Amino acid sequence: MSEKATNVQVILDELRKINPDIEACSLISADGLPIVSVIPSGTDENKIAAMAAAIESVSERVINELQRGDLKQVYIEGTKGGVIVVNMGLDTALVVIMKPKAKLGLVLLDVRETIKKLLRLEFFSQST
Repeated sequence: MSEKATNVQVILDELRKINPDIEACSLISADGLPIVSVIPSGTDENKIAAMAAAIESVSERVINELQRGDLKQVYIEGTKGGVIVVNMGLDTALVVIMKPKAKLGLVLLDVRETIKKLLRLEFFSQST
């Protein structure tokens, strides 16, 4: 793992540690590949990345068709937790998997701060 990828890993680890409502998170590419993930063992990071990219793609089409501007995020809530896919630009997204009854406002606040940290790394400006 490159130094930049290791730095991303540290930031994602920190996100999971500061918010107990977050079970897993993954930085993914627009084409559905995991870049860096912090997920429980036994979880398929490739499946998460592929499904999240598909969700983002369909959501972008809906937003465009309805002339609602640029996609910012998608929130899906199930009976056993939720998923947020946040478009970071630069052909990447941050996927956050939450526990049931997560405090959505706090999760979103922590996610936004995490995205700021990730973008400051300039991870996306050069190949890793």
